[in-house]
Amino acid sequence: MFYDNFVRLSVRKGLSPSAAAEEMGFKRSVVSRWKAGAVPRQATLQRIADFFGANVKELVEDEMDVENVDEVRQALRERPDLRTLFTVATGVPASAIYKAIAMIEEYKENQ
Repeated sequence: MFYDNFVRLSVRKGLSPSAAAEEMGFKRSVVSRWKAGAVPRQATLQRIADFFGANVKELVEDEMDVENVDEVRQALRERPDLRTLFTVATGVPASAIYKAIAMIEEYKENQ
């Protein structure tokens, strides 16, 4: 839940989850803990929400508006490097698309 929302907000900002965490001053390893299900403390959640221009509720609620396909399409249109994904993503849930984008970003960072 938290991690999926973190991924969505990272992608929306044009960053991989690891890059977003680093920009906030966190170690990359914290993203692995979040991916495994750990949820940050309230002060850290607020720091993350501030970074994304979001609120804490958007970070912790169960895929709040992640299924908004128009939001996903707009995010993909704005990222020329991800346009191919947009063309093959018809019928795929928005949360799955965001996870795929995060995996691609992580792969690009590690090459």
